[in-house]
Amino acid sequence: MTAPSHPVICGDCLPILQGMSDNYFEATVTSPPYNRVLEWSGGGPNARCHSFDRNKEHWYDDAMPEPEYQEWQKAVVAECLRVTAGPVFYTHKIRYAWKRRGCIYHPLDWLRDFPIWCEIIWDRRGGAGGGSRRYVQSDERVYMLGRPRKWHLGCGYSTVWSIPAVPNKQHPCEFPEELVRRCIEPTTDPGDMVLDPFCGRGTTGIVALKMGRGFLGIDKRTDYCEMTRRNLGDVA
Repeated sequence: MTAPSHPVICGDCLPILQGMSDNYFEATVTSPPYNRVLEWSGGGPNARCHSFDRNKEHWYDDAMPEPEYQEWQKAVVAECLRVTAGPVFYTHKIRYAWKRRGCIYHPLDWLRDFPIWCEIIWDRRGGAGGGSRRYVQSDERVYMLGRPRKWHLGCGYSTVWSIPAVPNKQHPCEFPEELVRRCIEPTTDPGDMVLDPFCGRGTTGIVALKMGRGFLGIDKRTDYCEMTRRNLGDVA
């Protein structure tokens, strides 16, 4: 089975990817659900953070047992690498859970066996969580997995990207268009296909279409799929 012509598929990305042909896409750009450590979040058990409470209502069902989550992510990444001829850009963060679970979760825990070509630090220019007696976390990681087939880089980006995470009303987790553009621009040509297996509100697709690329997005939530279709329609 080749990738369907419809730009958005609603469903579980893993079996959908398993039915696709090798090397169909030139690049993948995605940010999966982070499996956030939710207990006592928002400033502690006695604190209230209304913006956090509102956002939490709209998150994915995002509380899998961590070993299960990591195995799932490894399976998805492996399929993304199979169906992508060029690189897979995978955004995640370090999750600190010392008080709640006695450990931290680093993306390298499940990515270290994949071909990491580059690790990019995304400086979000701000963050939250200052009440935890820890410096405010304002960075995430963008892992470039697999060597690019194409490389058109004339502006000399470094491995630190200072891009503000501007909130939007459609999705609780920010994924800036500029970040996506820096992934797509050097590694694809107009007409190439770009994949996002966790498309959310469709930011990867919006940028891909603006840049003359094709796009396929997958998401298991019907409301996000409909949102992505509307947002892509506004670009077209």
